[in-house]
Amino acid sequence: MARPEQVEDQGDRTGKSLADPLQYLPAKERNETGYERNNNRDKVMCPKYTGPRADGWVPQKRFLKHAWTFLHPELDGAPETISCDEFPFSATYQSPGVPVANGGENTAGKNGGAECIQTVAAKTDDGSEHLLDDTRYDAPTFDETCGRSSMSLKVNSGSMKAETFYEGFLKKFRILDQDRYTVDPGDSWFAACDASKATLVCPMTKP
Repeated sequence: MARPEQVEDQGDRTGKSLADPLQYLPAKERNETGYERNNNRDKVMCPKYTGPRADGWVPQKRFLKHAWTFLHPELDGAPETISCDEFPFSATYQSPGVPVANGGENTAGKNGGAECIQTVAAKTDDGSEHLLDDTRYDAPTFDETCGRSSMSLKVNSGSMKAETFYEGFLKKFRILDQDRYTVDPGDSWFAACDASKATLVCPMTKP
């Protein structure tokens, strides 16, 4: 993700505090402009690459599943596969996929997933899971205001499943179109991360 000081300088919202909240974008029948939010994910943030190339540089920067993606078949839910995970969420006005005409605010990401930091959730030789730079795309500049990752569908969908996010958070607090909310990014877990170094390695440690 973009470094905090850069996000603030650009005025883009990441949802980490009350000063830069995310705004909920409901289904088209319940948002003011009638915008189909699924367009964010399917057509802008995570459009699939369907060409013949399976490795190396990805033409047009479309989403291509990474062979190193660490899957979790042991988890409950739908059959496991590789998925595209993006942030800000497609159900927010801060998603780069939302046009300005429909209230979109993340103009720095006008080309959607192509402009995001590209990562892959992979299992390394020691058996631990890491979020690695997906080197099939351009190297990150840390000016990016969005992220896109090749990761487990069960992990991806499990964090936003109906009984937690939709039925839990949204329903409990009666979140409506354009309502603002914050997301705890877990900064305390990365207290030892030195973002000033040329090679960015951030251990995730429980506080």
